Amino acid sequence: MTSSRNPWRFGGALPLGVAALVLAASALIVGCTCTKPGCGFGITAPKEGETLPPGDVDVTFSALEGSFCTFPAQAYLVTLDGGTPVRVERAGLLKARFSGVGPGSHTARATALGESDRALAAAAVTFQVVAPPAPTPVPTPVPPPPAETPAPPVEEGAEAWSRYLKDVFFDFDKFDIRPDQRDALAEDADWLKKHPMVKFTIEGHCDERGTRQYNLALGERRAHSAKEYLVTLGIEESRISTISYGKDRPFDPGHDESAWAKNRRAHFVVTSTK
Repeated sequence: MTSSRNPWRFGGALPLGVAALVLAASALIVGCTCTKPGCGFGITAPKEGETLPPGDVDVTFSALEGSFCTFPAQAYLVTLDGGTPVRVERAGLLKARFSGVGPGSHTARATALGESDRALAAAAVTFQVVAPPAPTPVPTPVPPPPAETPAPPVEEGAEAWSRYLKDVFFDFDKFDIRPDQRDALAEDADWLKKHPMVKFTIEGHCDERGTRQYNLALGERRAHSAKEYLVTLGIEESRISTISYGKDRPFDPGHDESAWAKNRRAHFVVTSTK
């Protein structure tokens, strides 16, 4: 009896169809250079551990093109710190922008999606956002306080005439003439019109709150407001001078609202009766 020859024994030739399948499988293995899913896919910016300033952050990533091992991505989802995902289509620019990113540690994650949004691969990086140091403030030079202006000379007997003029009072930190003070100025104007030889100084005064320099300026505005009001009532401007004492010469030395209200005034002093 003649025995049949076994083609699968060593030294025997493979059938033609089987050999073709072996060659195809070998080519597939050689072509599949990627050893894990998502090979080549990753976030390109920002880099792992990179430090960025606060503001908008663009997360860019490489495409998952597909190979013998994986299918190509159809779209991508990008998140920052697990927040609302940004969807990026395959045909678009592979970048997602996150606005107003503040200081701290942040993690960006990108996921490549296949058909039916099946996750094919994912990548993540952690970076830092650090606010720049605040600029060192440049101190503003403070001018020396102005020398106290001496009171204008008063002729003998003229000061006694001052009692005929009524002072005007002001609200806190204000220099406009209050409606309830206009009658006093109107009476002052009537008296001054009857005594055209009288020249006088309007002193601006403040309460003790605030700096000396600020109150000197506020007192000057109060004196000037009283002067302008008298001029509108027909008093010649040449008869009026002004000076500010700020908080330096309080009429009431107290430290409460009652005293402060008395000290916020425009005070009239007759300087000449000739």
